[in-house]
Amino acid sequence: MTAIFSPFWTQLEALVAEFGLPIDALVILGNQSIREYCSQIGFPELETSNTRAAKCIKSVSGPMFLLWDHTDPVDAMVPICGRGFPREDIEKLDDPAVFAMHLLLHEIAHYLRLDLHQDLPTGEIERDCDAWAFEQLKRFRSA
Repeated sequence: MTAIFSPFWTQLEALVAEFGLPIDALVILGNQSIREYCSQIGFPELETSNTRAAKCIKSVSGPMFLLWDHTDPVDAMVPICGRGFPREDIEKLDDPAVFAMHLLLHEIAHYLRLDLHQDLPTGEIERDCDAWAFEQLKRFRSA
């Protein structure tokens, strides 16, 4: 399977740094899934899906943004497509670099917008993270 995130390592590091977050918070996993990684670090309860593309782990030591390099982009797009975004936004994700940036920005939103998400249902949180990621993409892609 083709690597999804590692070809864009430099751009993804720059996104993390842009928000004042530590670059070492970005972890791109190779053949190991996010579920396997969470089990390895002693927190199997953090992830139950074998196919999760990206995840933000929030801890007292700071965030960790996990990206699984062997994600199937089609599977990762299914939830985004079901959240009612304009076709033009969704079509931008056909560009592999934009797709990678969007997924990382979505996870960064989970961390930065945690207080706003306190009392929201999961579906609204996910939609908000996608909306925020699309807005940030406009800023970064126009630069």
